[in-house]
Amino acid sequence: MRFAVLLFSTLVFGQVQFGLDFRGVLPQGDLEENIDDDGFGLAGRLMFDVPVAPLSAGFELGYIHFDDTRVNGRGDIDEIRTDNAAVTLDVILRLQPHRGPVRPYLEGFMGVHYFVTSTTFFYDDFDDDFVDVERDFDDAAYAIGVGAGAEFVISSWRDDDGDRSAFSLHFGARYTRGSDAEYVIPDSVELDRVGNISFEVAESETDFIDVRFGFAWKW
Repeated sequence: MRFAVLLFSTLVFGQVQFGLDFRGVLPQGDLEENIDDDGFGLAGRLMFDVPVAPLSAGFELGYIHFDDTRVNGRGDIDEIRTDNAAVTLDVILRLQPHRGPVRPYLEGFMGVHYFVTSTTFFYDDFDDDFVDVERDFDDAAYAIGVGAGAEFVISSWRDDDGDRSAFSLHFGARYTRGSDAEYVIPDSVELDRVGNISFEVAESETDFIDVRFGFAWKW
């Protein structure tokens, strides 16, 4: 019952924060060995303050593009490009002060990360180029991790009702421990003489370090 009352007070009376981050992703372990390039992407989150404690809870939806591999085509196919990407959905619990010009935080999170490999065929049709996209492989991994960072308030104000709002710059980092998932090894993509595509599929844990910067708006 107390948890229900606390959750209700958080959603109704606590402040709300929206954040948008640019993220640089560094694969770790077997994922680093199989995917040569680092990733980049975006993440948007919605957080709700707990009024009676320096806590907030919410969720985040993100996108990561890891790398792309290009293979010269044959016949009418001019080029073949293979992309590895991931969509991330996490639930977050954050320890952070609600006031102050600098607001450091520690957080824990868990979620589901959806890995997708797609192949794009670029056809050379004399005068016009056209594109066909085929999804080769997809898999989901469970994820859990921790993070830390800080928000630096650059502007704050009160509205006519006396409610406080703030606009902040955000810098942070995360370590994600991901379960096993299958994905295409980029360097394994090949095109044979008759135009058939072959590739090697790897299965490994999906750990990575996530470095990010962006902005946050609390109202």
